[in-house]
Amino acid sequence: MVNVTYLAYVRLQSLDLNQTEEFLMLGHEHLREADMYKHFWGIDRHVPGSQIFAYWQDSWNCVHEHSIDTDMLNIHYKPQRVPAEEGLNSQWGEPVPHEFKQHATP
Repeated sequence: MVNVTYLAYVRLQSLDLNQTEEFLMLGHEHLREADMYKHFWGIDRHVPGSQIFAYWQDSWNCVHEHSIDTDMLNIHYKPQRVPAEEGLNSQWGEPVPHEFKQHATP
């Protein structure tokens, strides 16, 4: 067995909380029109974390999460661990695609 190290995932997030939805939709349209990325999953909303997201795959099979964060946390928030199955739940759209699960888990 050969161990291979590679970049499998990149997350791009807007920090402008006043234009988050617009940023995500403009980016989604730009990536779709550029025709350089395969649309993988989304636009949707993760249950834990509440990120609104879309996943794209480049020609090197690296997955890019284009997302905005809708939660505002303070010092009273305690970090939590959730099972991967729960972490992949989405609120609005289609269930996580099988191809995405295969890519996300070694």
